[in-house]
Amino acid sequence: MKLKKNSKIKLMKKIIKELKKKIKYHEYLYYVLNEPKISDETYDNMLKKLSKLEKKNPHLIKKNSPTIKITGQINKKFKKITHKIPMLSLKNIYKKKDFLNFKNYLKKKLSKKKIINLCCELKIDGLAVSIIYKNGILKKAATRGDSEIGEDITNNIKTIKKIPLKITANNIPKYLEIRGEVFISKKNFELLNKQKKKKIFSNPRNMAAGSLRQLNPKITEKRKLEFICYNVNLKKEKIKTNSHFKTLIMAKKWGIPICKHTKIYNKTKDILNYYSKKLKKKNKLNIDVDGIVIKINNKKYQKKLGETTKFPRWAVAYKFPSDETETKIIKIKFQIGRTGIITPIAQLIPILLSGSIIKNVNLYNIKEIKRLKINIGDSIILKKAGNVIPKIVKVIKKNKINKKEIINIPNKCPGCNNDLKIKNNLSIIKCTSGLKCKAQLKAYLKYFISKQSYNIIGLGNKTIDKLIENKIIKSSIDILNLNINMLTNINNIKIKKAKQIIKSINQAKKIKFSNFLYSLNINGLGKTNAKNIATKLNSVKRFLNVNFKKLISIKKIGKKTAKNIIKYIYKNKKIIKKLNKKIYIIYEN
Repeated sequence: MKLKKNSKIKLMKKIIKELKKKIKYHEYLYYVLNEPKISDETYDNMLKKLSKLEKKNPHLIKKNSPTIKITGQINKKFKKITHKIPMLSLKNIYKKKDFLNFKNYLKKKLSKKKIINLCCELKIDGLAVSIIYKNGILKKAATRGDSEIGEDITNNIKTIKKIPLKITANNIPKYLEIRGEVFISKKNFELLNKQKKKKIFSNPRNMAAGSLRQLNPKITEKRKLEFICYNVNLKKEKIKTNSHFKTLIMAKKWGIPICKHTKIYNKTKDILNYYSKKLKKKNKLNIDVDGIVIKINNKKYQKKLGETTKFPRWAVAYKFPSDETETKIIKIKFQIGRTGIITPIAQLIPILLSGSIIKNVNLYNIKEIKRLKINIGDSIILKKAGNVIPKIVKVIKKNKINKKEIINIPNKCPGCNNDLKIKNNLSIIKCTSGLKCKAQLKAYLKYFISKQSYNIIGLGNKTIDKLIENKIIKSSIDILNLNINMLTNINNIKIKKAKQIIKSINQAKKIKFSNFLYSLNINGLGKTNAKNIATKLNSVKRFLNVNFKKLISIKKIGKKTAKNIIKYIYKNKKIIKKLNKKIYIIYEN
């Protein structure tokens, strides 16, 4: 029995040791190298796992455990500065339930106070710093570091224009500490990344942290960093106020930037509403925001609740759903678009990202696969561009490749088995069979019935597929010729639904000229260009007889698009005339 018990303890020691090692490795990547490989939520889940293991095995807890102490490391290139007050991190919460638990904890601990005012601020994704003023003069600045000792970044902080080097006011305390977040705007992040010839930064936080840790302040100055104050530590004898919010207002009067979105609430519904509003608007802001910070406004109550060695007990960071997450590639398929372009699509282990389940992600072309060094079975970081389009950011764990998992670049079209045409060094792989290729025909007809084209309601993707497979439709004209009998021959389509589809087709035959042009599937002819041509030419006859010179004189029509239009008209004049006979076109002034 003793042998079994000892082997269990050894195994648990090993598990905890490996988990600590993993956490410290990712902290080093985040705090020192500014190159995180995992999302905040993944990191927090690792910490939770370690915390649970330590609670079950208290004899294995050590003083330097990541659950007890902030383990951010100091870059040896910088001098050290000791924080008079530990510069703690914030406890992250991700769910409404966690926030309600936090509020209940405050009520329990501060039962004498019926109304607890909470200060709500944006959580800017930047680098936390401490700035010390003596008699109004900026004397020194430091990073958080390991919460007790930070890196001396005084000269770099002085290059940030919005941070005053001297505060001139009557009520300035002799010793003043300003804590806040150094960040870079999204606009400047994009501009600077475009200017960089070698390594580019993956996100604004990494750029801000890397810029602030430069040994040469002139480089930092060029990066156009910004600062927002989130806390003011004052000498009690100089200024008497117990309000956190009022100290921020003081800082603003002294010329120190504060967050304009900061609000005071005491009702749960108001705080949840604030959270929801900021979540919806976060992508419209010019700064990276990853949540809100909720803290007790009364400094006396802050002091009463105190802190752990890692977090204050009076504040939390209520994080937004992660825009980045981890998953695995299970398959790569090649999809044929309506113009014949072959696009690689990565099939993923389904994952929730920013409120939606992601199963597939567009890899654009073979060059992108090679750039990311992607293969089947790889673990990847997935991000939503603009909170809408999922995109693979990087591979975080390579799979040991076997023959079944190698990505085979197709040389035959997956839809019609025709030879593929390769252009621009694998940037474009195209099937040249046109609408003779079933896959292209399916993609085009789905585009033809879409809202911006004919807007035919009821003909779903599966119905289109069945109609093509049963050889009922072979072109766009065939859709306009559909009848009830044709539709009811397809499985799952009953007379009622068939009648609704035919009604929609008949209504769609009355179409705006711009929608008609858009529906033709001409390469480069988008909705805006279709409208411009429709307004200028104002008839099918003029469109069929238009020349190159006339086209390039139309607003936003370039030479390439004009050539595509002329080529399309030459090949498809008969089809356009047939369509014109089937429909009634509404011409636009």
